[in-house]
Amino acid sequence: MALKKKMIEGEEALHAMVDRVMSQPIPQPTQLSNPLAKKKRRMTVTDGSTAPRPDDVNDWTVRHLLDYFADKYQSGLGKKYRKAYQADQHVLHQIGSFMASNGLEKMEWSKRLVDWGFENAERVMLLQKHLSPQTFLRMVNYFIQEEVMPLVERQVLVRTEHDLSLVEEIKEAEAAGKRMEIFSRHGIPVGVTYLAQCKGLNVDAIVESFTKFLRELAKTEEGRTRIKRMVMASILGSPYPVEFDLRDWRKVFSEFCRPYYAEAWWRDVDYAGQPMAKYYPILESKE
Repeated sequence: MALKKKMIEGEEALHAMVDRVMSQPIPQPTQLSNPLAKKKRRMTVTDGSTAPRPDDVNDWTVRHLLDYFADKYQSGLGKKYRKAYQADQHVLHQIGSFMASNGLEKMEWSKRLVDWGFENAERVMLLQKHLSPQTFLRMVNYFIQEEVMPLVERQVLVRTEHDLSLVEEIKEAEAAGKRMEIFSRHGIPVGVTYLAQCKGLNVDAIVESFTKFLRELAKTEEGRTRIKRMVMASILGSPYPVEFDLRDWRKVFSEFCRPYYAEAWWRDVDYAGQPMAKYYPILESKE
């Protein structure tokens, strides 16, 4: 029993040490030190930040955005957010990439997502249980629907920003063996138009093959979640250029859309406004 008690105490001490190390800010390259070594001098950052944030949000890095998230967490919930630097920054990179993929300036709109998330903290926690960059990533489609698309419809916002062209994004997904992720991320009209315009495939053949794929997905809970992502992406990706294929995807795939008719995000028609600028080059790409 004494040995077992000693082992438990040792594990608790190890966990405490790991928590202590993980809670420390990453030092600047000129200040690198062994976090397990005895410290001769301790530096305190009173505002919880690791670096001053530029006034222009477009000059921020994901590190600045993480500090901003932590500040909002502190002021909104009254407690300190323990930053998991590597994991949190990776998620914030994903959020930025998502914003750019949707034609938005990534740092400005990533910050807006953080603001929106804390303004809607009660709803976010109801759906996601807690607040973190990861939960905000899972809520990003709701943010796009509520904060971005109304501006697009009123033509107040034209989505022209992007890191990669749409064709490059899709080719990256294909190279990674994730062709079906094209539909989950960009929506059905984009996926079908790419396969028809860039790969030279027959639209009817694409629809037939894709229908079989969706029917297989619909057999499992995980598959139905993927279908939901495709349907939501197809709605939020609108409006599409008139030259795009399968803009009547709701009718063509009605059996898969029917379960979502009662969802708050469902729309019977595409959003109004101007299509994203990066849609047009896909119509000119041939392989």
